[in-house]
Amino acid sequence: PHCIANRHWVEPLLERLVASPKSVAVPAIDALREGDTDEYVYAGAPWGGFGWDMTFKWPGQISARNRTWRDPEPFPTPAHSGGILALTR
Repeated sequence: PHCIANRHWVEPLLERLVASPKSVAVPAIDALREGDTDEYVYAGAPWGGFGWDMTFKWPGQISARNRTWRDPEPFPTPAHSGGILALTR
């Protein structure tokens, strides 16, 4: 499968939109191993961005960029991969 949603994945996104209606909420996306989709691998909390060649990258973990951040707090990221997001209109 391309994507597997865990239980209660949407509630934190909706809470964030209620608290900040002009924000865009993006869920954390963990890795699914191609050979074994039953194995869960926590991806951490990476922030996304683009290199000078306009290639999308995960430059690092938010904890290295913001030492006061604690999981599962939301954090800003200049870009995200894919089209899994929530926003209000």
